Amino acid sequence: MKTYLADIIPKIQRFSQKLDNTTMLTNNHWVVIDNNDNIKMVYIFRDNCELLISKNGLVSKAKWEYLGKEALLIDSSDGSFLFKHGFLDENILALKIDSNEEYVFLVNETKYGSELNSIESIIEFLNSNYINSETKRSIQGQITIDLKNWSNTELSSGYKIDRETNGWSFTTGKFIEYRIQFPGEREGSIIYSSKNNHYSYSTYDKNMSFKKLDDCIESLKQYLNHC
Repeated sequence: MKTYLADIIPKIQRFSQKLDNTTMLTNNHWVVIDNNDNIKMVYIFRDNCELLISKNGLVSKAKWEYLGKEALLIDSSDGSFLFKHGFLDENILALKIDSNEEYVFLVNETKYGSELNSIESIIEFLNSNYINSETKRSIQGQITIDLKNWSNTELSSGYKIDRETNGWSFTTGKFIEYRIQFPGEREGSIIYSSKNNHYSYSTYDKNMSFKKLDDCIESLKQYLNHC
């Protein structure tokens, strides 16, 4: 298994599940990240401590054991390896080589291929979802307060925020999409990006970005008036 230096892991461990939550391991199939497009290696942790290792569909059997104190033993034909807890959530498993500063990264197979299939995409995902989490919670908390006042309520300037949708992309990181309704059955979408803390909407030839939601909505209104 290929290992990587990743200084992000110690910074986000407080958000991690513990390794003693072994159901997180056994309820998912985990794809090893090695940046080799020609090989797909999948680890399947079974409840009976059997480990199935699929390499491009060819399966070999090994053993795994949780040893307590956030340590995991894997015993395979390649040898016995002791790993320490790095990071674990429903998408990513990072195991630290004992007495080493490098990590093995595995990705939930449901996410592999479509979103998380390289070390670069994993680091980007972790940065977006955890590093700035406190800032995001603060900003989104204010947004929630605003939406309680605005959602489905017509404002003095003649518009209302009909709904919000949460999502994530490589371009914007975590984002919130607002659907804005104006008089005359005109409507448009505004995107809040967690990467730059800005609100934006797109015209036919450019992207308009603002620090404040009110300013972005007013600009969108003027744009729609001239369409």
